[in-house]
Amino acid sequence: MIFQIRYTKICMVLCFPTFLFGMEQRTRPAEKTKNEAVIVKVAPLAKKTSKANGETVKQPAAAKKVSKSALKVKVKPGATAQKPNTHEKVKGVNAKITTKAKMLPQDESTDELIIAPAKDVAKSPYPKAYYNRDIAGVLKRLIMQETKGIWGAIYRCNDPVFIKAWGGKVSKLSGCLMLSRNSENEAEDRKEQLALAKFEEFGLPIRRVNTLQENLHSEMHNKFLIFECNEFGKPLVATGSSNATTAAFTYHFEDIVVSDDPNVIAYYVAELHEMFIQSKPDNKHAHAIKELALRFQPVSKIDKKFPPVSFRSAIKEVVKNLIAWETGSIDGAQFVFIWNEAAELWGQKKIGGSLMLDMRYEEDNATSMLYCLQQGGVKLFVIKKKYYPSSDRFVCMHHKFLIFNNNIYKKPVILVGSVNMSDKSLDENWENALVSEDNSLIQQFRGKLNSMITDKAAKAIPDLEKQPSPFLD
Repeated sequence: MIFQIRYTKICMVLCFPTFLFGMEQRTRPAEKTKNEAVIVKVAPLAKKTSKANGETVKQPAAAKKVSKSALKVKVKPGATAQKPNTHEKVKGVNAKITTKAKMLPQDESTDELIIAPAKDVAKSPYPKAYYNRDIAGVLKRLIMQETKGIWGAIYRCNDPVFIKAWGGKVSKLSGCLMLSRNSENEAEDRKEQLALAKFEEFGLPIRRVNTLQENLHSEMHNKFLIFECNEFGKPLVATGSSNATTAAFTYHFEDIVVSDDPNVIAYYVAELHEMFIQSKPDNKHAHAIKELALRFQPVSKIDKKFPPVSFRSAIKEVVKNLIAWETGSIDGAQFVFIWNEAAELWGQKKIGGSLMLDMRYEEDNATSMLYCLQQGGVKLFVIKKKYYPSSDRFVCMHHKFLIFNNNIYKKPVILVGSVNMSDKSLDENWENALVSEDNSLIQQFRGKLNSMITDKAAKAIPDLEKQPSPFLD
């Protein structure tokens, strides 16, 4: 009996360290081996259940580790090996592999592990306006990050930086550029011919648009670019007053609006198809394109009274309606304002407002129309600013936007695009005008207008003498 007790004590002493070592092994986290990956899924819920507080509760099975070999993609003979699909099903569970992801709680309705992205997708900053010397950098950035295709219609294009940026991407992207007929200005035409020669070297198809008017002075005056797959993997459109010229990017007061609105983009895509029909190839690369491989449909119903974009002669009716609906005031900046009907409507409503003009307004024979605006309470301004203090040349105020402060549906509205307020632009040219009630965009343009009016180089146009006018009693 005494021998048995002593034998038991000896066994306990000898076995106790082994017992402690086993406890340590069971509590220590398992080390990763080379053949193991990070836990990327939870196992399906176990069938066994237990009762808690009188209710049946499912007990989740222990999480399992997925080996890297389980994620290998089988490649058929002759096929090219590809990276594993991060959403591929592994042992019946949808798994997503990411090294910098935050794991969220399991969705009760599925067996999937929900994994949050490493970075939240940023909210779209569009629509957004850009001005003057910022425009070239913005367009270059959009060109460089485009992954599918660039399509556009630009009145004038000769800036070497813009051409190099787009030309360098031609081999990787689809696209085409629509241009107006050759310039009547020999110097401008020479610059454009050099630019087009560069585009031809890069392989970009160029087409010349024939306007629908028989008048030889009518022109394709649009300025817009469509980006098929850009920021956030979405299409974008850029439009405004700016041509793709060195003068516009460097010396002028210009604007462009970048929008990701699907309805707006759909309008520009449809118009580009119409231009393709009315155009002719201008280089050897354009002959290979029989039709535009570009399709885009509106995603929501369009308000017929308030279309997001208008083209050609339809713009005239839109502007007249916006003036007629206005109950507040109208502010804006116009390179040219020599449209009698608009001046009559705006002046007779006595709603007032502010209008910035280019310093060449006196050359446009617009005195009677501007007098009508002044009689209606509109304050007129002009800005006369030199390129550089030592230069003898002046900046061109080339903006083309109007802000209607209390319009249809009792909201402010902005009209911006390529169109000038002139009979030629509205009746003969191929133009575009974007109409938006986006408050952020309106505030951006209102700030731009205020900065020009308060510029040291800006001056108020004094009261004009009354001139004979067909629309004044």
